[in-house]
Amino acid sequence: MPVTSPIRSKARWGAAVAALALLGSAVVPSALADEPLVSLSDPAIVDPTGLTRDSEHQLYWLVQPTAEPVTWVYAVGVDGATKARVGFNAACPGAAALAWYGSSLYVADIADLTRSRESVTVYGLPVHSLEPEQQLPHSAWSLTYPDGPRDAAALMVDGDGRLAVVTTGPDPAIWQAPLPLDPSRPNQLTRLAEAPPGVTDAYQLSEDLIALRSASQVYLIDRHSFETVAQGPVETLGQTLSLSLDGTLLVVAGSGPRTPLATLVPPSTMPGQETVEPLDQDQPVTSWWSGRAIMVVTLVGAGLLALGAGGLAFARR
Repeated sequence: MPVTSPIRSKARWGAAVAALALLGSAVVPSALADEPLVSLSDPAIVDPTGLTRDSEHQLYWLVQPTAEPVTWVYAVGVDGATKARVGFNAACPGAAALAWYGSSLYVADIADLTRSRESVTVYGLPVHSLEPEQQLPHSAWSLTYPDGPRDAAALMVDGDGRLAVVTTGPDPAIWQAPLPLDPSRPNQLTRLAEAPPGVTDAYQLSEDLIALRSASQVYLIDRHSFETVAQGPVETLGQTLSLSLDGTLLVVAGSGPRTPLATLVPPSTMPGQETVEPLDQDQPVTSWWSGRAIMVVTLVGAGLLALGAGGLAFARR
């Protein structure tokens, strides 16, 4: 496991201390103005379990479980309308997470509430162009755990294209897939670290930091030590976690028809912007963090959690 630089570690912990102090007293949007980002208008999107941003096409992709022989992934624009949907020939009743990396979608059929599946599957769909509706060829990788079946609901992709899964239930953990993946045989996952309980989604923010969410909490995790450096409450329903298209906020969608997504206008007292390269070199990510604090704001109803983290420059999953 990589060695954490003492200087960078102190900087992260300094930001975390400020974050926790703020979270203890300010979890209401008194200092921020909310600005609607997306209100999903497609009646077919009811219970999204996977959400990821696509800064290449300036879209959000969403997926939900289905027992139908074709699984569809929906591309939603900033106006909330579905701009495209892509399908692939596989039923995904355990579709639980979604990621975008290298102009491809990764659909994770990894849920296993009864812990009875000998293997779970991640599908890769190359998206070379957008059409209103198209079915795409896909790759499929079988994943196994060394100690038997587990339930999972979160998928991450790092800067090298390596997959990681976060399991829930007894003994929750973060598991890493081999690289490269072999489509011809099961790929055994390697346990990296213990995970918080009940994780439903994940997002790799940078080489140093990942974000996890559960039904009630958002956690910022040091990527090297896997220690929780900050966390804040989630008071909305829903399972998903992603980054806004401009790279300034984490977004959490609710569930139900016409699920709203929203972002927040940072207060005028926040420091200026900085630009960093994202993990997959797709597009620079703009961030207004500067080592001060973390803010968590919950929008009531089927709403959205938006999270701004201080001292940390985001990169996309």
